[in-house]
Amino acid sequence: MHSFGATNYVTTLAAKTSAYIFLSWANPNGGATDDYDLYILNPGLTAVSGASTNVQNGTQNPIEALAGSLPAGYQIVVFKKTGAASVGMHLNLFGTPISPSTNGQTHGHSSAANAYSVAATPANTRFTTGYPVGPYPGVFTTANTLELFSSDGPRRVFFNPDGSPITPGNLTFGANGGTVRQKPDITAADGVQVTGNGGFPTPFFGTSA
Repeated sequence: MHSFGATNYVTTLAAKTSAYIFLSWANPNGGATDDYDLYILNPGLTAVSGASTNVQNGTQNPIEALAGSLPAGYQIVVFKKTGAASVGMHLNLFGTPISPSTNGQTHGHSSAANAYSVAATPANTRFTTGYPVGPYPGVFTTANTLELFSSDGPRRVFFNPDGSPITPGNLTFGANGGTVRQKPDITAADGVQVTGNGGFPTPFFGTSA
């Protein structure tokens, strides 16, 4: 099982009735050769309540994902299969903080070099309980907080679009492999009033706003 640094970290998560857990690692899309698995275990680490165990043997994406409930006290375990290299990985709970953690995250098309990436911060009311509230009728300042579902960058990228490594032989965070993308490029307001045309709700939340 994965050891996060020199300290034996044990992170107990707040209960979530609807959780989405996403794991990716420093292998190219369509060419993952290092096999990792993702599990949810009970508090005593004696029973598996959820698992994503796709095989990565050279032609798959470096992704494992789980969706469902996350009871209080349950723990997330990352398992590195025998023969897999130790590479940089990204564990994301989409709004649920975990420890240890790194500042900033963005992934997918939002982190592409030539993409115009936009983060979201609320204009006025909260998206839901526990989310930040906007400054309206005040003006936005650097003190405004991003939505918990928004990319907040920057993020380290290890591969070029053609799948070739940016730093061959160095696919780890600690050794400063790959390159850091300064994303998102701008931040804009969500939770704004819209006409409702096209079936969009109002106020309209999300980076699509």
